[in-house]
Amino acid sequence: IGVVAVFEDITELEKIQRLAAWKEVARRIAHEIKNPLTPIKLSAQRLQRKFGDRISDPVFAQCTGLVVRQVEHLQTMVQDFSSFAKLPEVRLQTENLVSLVEEIVGEFRSTYGQIHWKLSCRTSLPRVRLDREAMKRVLMNLLLNAVEAMEKDRQGEVRVSLYLDGKRNRVVIEIGDNGVGLSSEEQSRMFEPYYSRKRGGTGLGLAIVRSVVTDHHGTIRVRAAKPVGTVFSIELPAIREEEAKWSCSA
Repeated sequence: IGVVAVFEDITELEKIQRLAAWKEVARRIAHEIKNPLTPIKLSAQRLQRKFGDRISDPVFAQCTGLVVRQVEHLQTMVQDFSSFAKLPEVRLQTENLVSLVEEIVGEFRSTYGQIHWKLSCRTSLPRVRLDREAMKRVLMNLLLNAVEAMEKDRQGEVRVSLYLDGKRNRVVIEIGDNGVGLSSEEQSRMFEPYYSRKRGGTGLGLAIVRSVVTDHHGTIRVRAAKPVGTVFSIELPAIREEEAKWSCSA
């Protein structure tokens, strides 16, 4: 006589099921609103070309220009929906993660010179297997989020760190900023599809980021930085080879 209790953690299963459902929603939305956008935009542009010189009323130019701009915004949203619904399969290859991070940080340092960029890593790191283009999009998304989180009245700073978690054989990329930070609720929902703090945002950027990192057999987390700001942490499996090291110039 007795009782056997079996507990199963289905958290990840539920996340996968929700993600699949959201992808289907994104596919349907993209399909339904994509087709009429091009003729709407072309019609407004045609009106501008044909009647722009004849009609002196500024309302005409304002309204047709507004139609074109809003259609372009909708086209961007549709592209986000399509990207989320049909993420390409990643092709993992042995890559130099250090050079990839240095390349992207260098691009952002040149573009956003008003922000202080700090890149640090150990003298050598194990190799990892990744899809270079997919991981590049991940890092660029996170760095752009860091830039957009900056407050105008404070000196912006973005810190990018790479190191090895030897106990778990994981290479860690941390991207931290001193921006406005996140509430507890925002941290818990940050990777949910269609959740966004940005006005006019689709809320798909970080959902795509998480999906790509998962396809790399990695994990991504977010936490509050001290005293202010946010830190995103990506962990990727390292290749167990003593000679497989990449040096860092930072």
